Amino acid sequence: MVIYPIVFIISILAFTFTINNSLNKKPSLVLLITLILFTGLTFTNGWDWYGYKDFYENIQSAGFSGVEDYNGYGIEYLYLVYMYLVGLTGLGFGFFVFINAFIVNIFIYKFCIRTAINYGLFMLLFISVSYLRLELSTIRQGMAVAIILY
Repeated sequence: MVIYPIVFIISILAFTFTINNSLNKKPSLVLLITLILFTGLTFTNGWDWYGYKDFYENIQSAGFSGVEDYNGYGIEYLYLVYMYLVGLTGLGFGFFVFINAFIVNIFIYKFCIRTAINYGLFMLLFISVSYLRLELSTIRQGMAVAIILY
């Protein structure tokens, strides 16, 4: 998994290049794009992706009635509707995960901008503490944490 050291190095570089010049957003944007691609294109990492893939495929084959069926299992209704709506594009489960990754990473980035936290430093710490566990392993929780941060 060569991507882990690359993300770590890009986080350090983004922090280093923006520590004295917070107006220079290019290193942070490179880190943001890297993280979107990393988390959006590696959806078979983690432990719950296969369950969401089943939900996604069953909802797409059953139509909107599949949303009602899975809501009975305790999955958030709006998340199921979101899953159904993204599925209407016809681009598959990988696209759904990519959209999740995009939303999660944009919310975290916006949180750092709004609170004037150095994005490179925040992601360096956040990656080592919980990002890999939340974003790559627990899809709904990763989204929830990013929404709360935002």
